[in-house]
Amino acid sequence: MNNSSTRQIKRERERQRIARKRIEASPRKVRDIIEDYNTMYRDPVFSRDLVWNDILKRDYIKSIFNGLAASSVILADIQSCLEAAQHRGNEYGVKMLEEQVKKFRVSKLDGNNRTAALKAFYNGEFTISGIFQDLDGHNHTVNNQFFSDLPQRLQDTYLEMPVVVTTMHGYTYREMVATFIDIQKGAELSRAEIRWANLTPYNPWVKNHREQ
Repeated sequence: MNNSSTRQIKRERERQRIARKRIEASPRKVRDIIEDYNTMYRDPVFSRDLVWNDILKRDYIKSIFNGLAASSVILADIQSCLEAAQHRGNEYGVKMLEEQVKKFRVSKLDGNNRTAALKAFYNGEFTISGIFQDLDGHNHTVNNQFFSDLPQRLQDTYLEMPVVVTTMHGYTYREMVATFIDIQKGAELSRAEIRWANLTPYNPWVKNHREQ
């Protein structure tokens, strides 16, 4: 096999690798999400703003302690999405992802309020109340306490609890927008959110997809 054929085979394998979309879903510890929070990008073009009040935040933290937080945080791996955009996307998508990958590892397609609530509770921004069980099976009565005021074993339990995280690899920027819109079909977007999502070269495409 000559060098030209070898290069062609390598190029074809690379093309297939980039073209291959994949989705990974796995549990991650709360501590890992908090540690990686600053590597997660909220794309203002389409991602939802923080809208949860303290009641919703508290309810979510309680569901974490009780092992009932089944809703997945959905992320897109920026590096693989950039490669996909370079291969089969367009100039705008490439430009957007090139800027993002300089500072961030993943882009949040769903779960912005959930990840923010995890970090906010850890940082002492709101309190919780209730009866919670630690990793050793002991119950603790908590009355309007911040994270730092919890018994140490309960703090450890919070940081060790799992959160389901779904990561998408190899999606173009256009496909990331389409995924966001699909996810939000069960929760109507506000006019402002629709307006922001439309501030892209994909305006007609996004609008038609929503109306369908």
